[in-house]
Amino acid sequence: MKKAQYIKLTMLFHKEGKQWVGICQELGTSTFGDTLDEVKNELAELIELHLNTLESLNERKRFFKEQGIEIFSKEIPLTIDVSVPYSPDLLIQPFFKNLEHAY
Repeated sequence: MKKAQYIKLTMLFHKEGKQWVGICQELGTSTFGDTLDEVKNELAELIELHLNTLESLNERKRFFKEQGIEIFSKEIPLTIDVSVPYSPDLLIQPFFKNLEHAY
């Protein structure tokens, strides 16, 4: 297994009326849509855009420090074990972004 740098981000999903809402807790990035899959995909794209923009503006280090986002330098886990209380109105999903190419 190769060592790389990565961050852990949390994606939260819930319904508001008939719409699904997705939020990246650490970045404050959010979106909404008609289906959970649509919102998951859109939020992942927005997170990647947000991270790439921070990097291109040379603001990543400052932003990560302000938001308490830790960069890990070790083997990337192949699986994730997540235990959260079940709620039909709230889904929590970790998001891992590989920063290997950012340096």
